[in-house]
Amino acid sequence: MPQTVQSLVEDWERLVPNTDTAALRTGQLLLVSGRALEKTLDDAATAAGFASRGDYEVLALMARREPECLSPVAVAELLGVSPSGMTGKLDRLERDQLLERVRDQVDRRSVKLAITAKGKELVSLGFQAAMGVYTALLSDSEAISQLADTLQEVYENLQLAGPRR
Repeated sequence: MPQTVQSLVEDWERLVPNTDTAALRTGQLLLVSGRALEKTLDDAATAAGFASRGDYEVLALMARREPECLSPVAVAELLGVSPSGMTGKLDRLERDQLLERVRDQVDRRSVKLAITAKGKELVSLGFQAAMGVYTALLSDSEAISQLADTLQEVYENLQLAGPRR
């Protein structure tokens, strides 16, 4: 267990004796593990040739949706980011010839995004890097499947709980 989680749990056990801290420990381990996984995926995307994992996510979305071309607003919405924050990223990806902006055939005022062959090649490298990270999480497929089922249950319980104030 990471020292930060161990210390936190021990502190609460000392401050509130006779409290079962298993749920606290589990929640904190989920948070710490999630942060570590994000950092590892960021590093893997960079090692695969992306400026950021966000760039990989944009291009991977476009590759999965192909042959459909998406608008910049649709890409932002699907990735859960603001459209204004997407502009610079799309400019960079276009400059690097990983995507191109094309005029909509129906509405010439509208722009759609298309992934290039170079972008597809890079997405393939990024996917392999991400899969390497994911497969290293646990040693066997049964453990991976059990964890996935448990995390699905955690996610569903969080959705049912809704926002708390």
